[in-house]
Amino acid sequence: MKKRITSIVLVLLLCIQTTAFASFSDIDSGANYAKSAERLNTLNIMSGKEGGRFDPEGYVTRAEMAKISAVIADLNIQASDSSLFSDMEEGNWANGYVNTVAMNGIILGYPDGTFQPDRYLTYAETVTITLRLLGYGSKVLGNNYPVAYIQKAKELSLTDGLNYNYNNYICIIRNFSKYYISIK
Repeated sequence: MKKRITSIVLVLLLCIQTTAFASFSDIDSGANYAKSAERLNTLNIMSGKEGGRFDPEGYVTRAEMAKISAVIADLNIQASDSSLFSDMEEGNWANGYVNTVAMNGIILGYPDGTFQPDRYLTYAETVTITLRLLGYGSKVLGNNYPVAYIQKAKELSLTDGLNYNYNNYICIIRNFSKYYISIK
């Protein structure tokens, strides 16, 4: 299970070169990540965006990562029109996912009671979420964010070959063709 989670999350962390694919108008079937995008869609981890796009060059938002994380972790997602957070409107498509990951300590809100669902994820946040999905949290790593999380990811070889600043945004798929999703 940990390998599956790691493989799926890494493909999201990472980004490969862009062209378009049969299920998505912006992915060419010959693209080196087309099969990964198709698997993510088939597994309902990522379903694309308006207009039949996958947006492989697009940055990942906190709301999108909430869905990705909840599905990957196989959490029981409770459909909900309301949110635990003051900045998420009633009826938001992500409310159930956001509530679920927040209640499970995977993606937390901010001290002011907001979630900031449309804010792009940074490299440090994505590494932290990945480690939480793998069972590492503040009880194990303490409260030295993001240093302890980045260090643990390095120890686990999760970030081998990656060179990001903590605050760099991450995209769905671009630039790291050596990382492929491997779900059997």
